Amino acid sequence: MNLATPASYHRAYPPAAAPEGKTDAVTPTGLAWIDALAADQKTRSRIARARSYARSIRITDLTFDISRHHPNITNKATIVSCSLSEDDDTSHWSYRSLATRISVAIPAMPDTAWRLLTHIARAVPARWAQLDGTGITERLLAEARRHDLPLLPTPRDLHVNCHCGSRSGPCKHAVTLVLQVARVLDTDPLALLLLRGRAAADFLAGVADPDHHSLTRSFRPGAPVALPQVSADDAYARRHPSARPPLPSSPAPGGAGAKVSLTPMPGIDMDALTLLALRTAKRAGGMLDGLLAKAEPVHRAAISRPRSESAGDPAAEQALHRLSAQGTVWR
Repeated sequence: MNLATPASYHRAYPPAAAPEGKTDAVTPTGLAWIDALAADQKTRSRIARARSYARSIRITDLTFDISRHHPNITNKATIVSCSLSEDDDTSHWSYRSLATRISVAIPAMPDTAWRLLTHIARAVPARWAQLDGTGITERLLAEARRHDLPLLPTPRDLHVNCHCGSRSGPCKHAVTLVLQVARVLDTDPLALLLLRGRAAADFLAGVADPDHHSLTRSFRPGAPVALPQVSADDAYARRHPSARPPLPSSPAPGGAGAKVSLTPMPGIDMDALTLLALRTAKRAGGMLDGLLAKAEPVHRAAISRPRSESAGDPAAEQALHRLSAQGTVWR
């Protein structure tokens, strides 16, 4: 079972260059991200107007960070933030660098939706361990669309915090950040899961393990996982209350000799059979005495030697020969 560390919910990415041509992304995950956030005409036109600005700006300190408290979001959210630097040389007598800090909060997908997506992924006949990041996200996006799950955010899900003071929808700085996220998804498609509130390690572990802690109602993304303080025997007993009955008390070593009482059977040499039964009981008693004395596990080699021990015993070999001649196989 893979456990996501708190660092899995805080990721830093290097700035990515824009793809060649007029495209903003090149992979299905990056293109799906832009299409989802350009669903309305207002955001689509904003992206078109800010595209040239986004290609010329310098981006630093790009981070994805989970937050459990946001003033405008009731649920958990992923905060995507970066610094934008641009050169201002509009005046011939001065040259200065302007920096803008921009952050966008994206609400996490509800826990019920995550549990449903995990259950759906578990039922899909795909070997997730053999898929790369692109294959996993493509399959998850297809299943999310089929079951109407909000794996991709909408323009209304973007909560922008920018110092530029623009009030007419997402500013050019926010659009720049959105396009930069699309470039990140080109190189790391599984970052889409973190953008919606779940580290890829936790999600894939939940697909493999129905009892994973990320599927519980008390799950807190990014919080350290408390290791169990209950022994395996106690945990099994709690899960299965009708456990095996208690073992009987151990017999005292060195008891009386073994006694065998067999019901006569037609066609069987009862003297030979009784002899073999007595020798078997005697050997079992000796093994039990050794166990009780040493309190150590019995090695497999010590309990698989009946033929080698009886090979040097003429009486035992004769009894086995007499029984084999009657059609009874004891070896």
